[in-house]
Amino acid sequence: MTGAVLAPSPAAGYPAPLGGHDELKAADGALRPQWRPLLAELGRIDGEELAKVQWATLVLDEAQRVKNATTKTSQALSQLKAGWRMALTGTPIENNLSELWSLFRLVSPGLLGTMDHFRERWSKPIEADGDATARAGLARKIRPFVLRRVKSEVADFLPPRTDVRRDVTLSEPERALYDAARLEAIRKLERLMGGGTGQAEKGTHMHVLAALMRLRQLACHPGLVDEGWKDGSAKLETLVDLVTSLKEGGHHALIFSQFTSLLDLVAPAFEAAGLRFVRLDGRTPAKDRTKAIDAFQAGQADAFLVSLKAGGTGLNLTAADHVVHLDPWWNPAVEDQATDRAHRIGQERPVTVFRLVAKDTIEEQILALHAEKRELVNSILEGTDTAGSLSTSELVDLIRGIDPAKKRREERRPEPAPEPEEQEAEEEEDEEEDEEEEEEEATEKKATKKKVAKKKTASGAKARAKKKKS
Repeated sequence: MTGAVLAPSPAAGYPAPLGGHDELKAADGALRPQWRPLLAELGRIDGEELAKVQWATLVLDEAQRVKNATTKTSQALSQLKAGWRMALTGTPIENNLSELWSLFRLVSPGLLGTMDHFRERWSKPIEADGDATARAGLARKIRPFVLRRVKSEVADFLPPRTDVRRDVTLSEPERALYDAARLEAIRKLERLMGGGTGQAEKGTHMHVLAALMRLRQLACHPGLVDEGWKDGSAKLETLVDLVTSLKEGGHHALIFSQFTSLLDLVAPAFEAAGLRFVRLDGRTPAKDRTKAIDAFQAGQADAFLVSLKAGGTGLNLTAADHVVHLDPWWNPAVEDQATDRAHRIGQERPVTVFRLVAKDTIEEQILALHAEKRELVNSILEGTDTAGSLSTSELVDLIRGIDPAKKRREERRPEPAPEPEEQEAEEEEDEEEDEEEEEEEATEKKATKKKVAKKKTASGAKARAKKKKS
């Protein structure tokens, strides 16, 4: 949940709506309002009242939750008047540069101009054109306003973290179903885009996202698409074997997925294998949420099934020394934050992170994009090379099995410089061509002179013949 901390200006008339406020009695006996925590949702609901106050300080925690400038919460918080502002976030850029603009609109209004200006001046040149000059310029502009600290700098005492990718081969029935769905999606999208010309019609983007979602689900478990599926799931079998092995070694694991429906399929498989587990997702009541966390931390469960959206932040689950990501998400920063539920202060054992990846599926394409997403963040916050968000045609490339990041790099790659021997040969060839051209020009000039001389001779002969005749 996004939070804001508001400190009222001593000179401001501090109203007492919105559920009241706390006050402290100072040495002179006067009442002074305290720092006041506020849920961002209340900022949206009571935005008009809050906007009437001149706040001394505004601190936004988990600020990535208002990265979309078009939401009512973001718009309401942008109307607050404060003398000093700060945003705290572990993921200032998750998908594209417009999220950075949204954060700076809240903490430093006007620094990056209007959204249209930002899009033309920075976003389009960096994300679409790969303009290194624009990237460096934006990095310089925001650098005085950003204080970045990575975990290795502030918590270097943490035990090591090891990342392991475990490839999963789909069964023959799964492969047949997946390939059929992919080919059908390509045919449908090419019709929508004008026979593959790249001229996307209105609404095509939503069809692309729907096709990608279907392929991601099929890569995890066909039962997510076909309720009557009876042929099992290679990934689910791999997960059960992995967690059983971890249990035998005295380990505990967090299991993350974006699909709560996938967790619904994992639960009975764990029960059948004799694996103890607790679960947390968006439907879990607050009371049961606390019970599940306490039970896991007390060692009463072998695994904790967690939906990425509901449990990816704000939890302390250091009883786990293994983390399993069942399905890769588009942005690695979101996965990293989920992993940090175990790899955080209080963890005393090394942490191993498994990513289960279905071979020759959309999941491999998503993982290939992870490096580019990390570059997007680093390019702005640290000044390295950059990457951009995906267009509709690039999303279609994913379905076709083309790596858009690799394709983009190849398109931006300059022509290689010729080898010295090739350079010399080219220069000699150029010189020979120049000499040939000069010879041709000289020959043409001589021929022209001869023609002129012949014309003069003929003209003189005609004149003399006329004179003689007369």
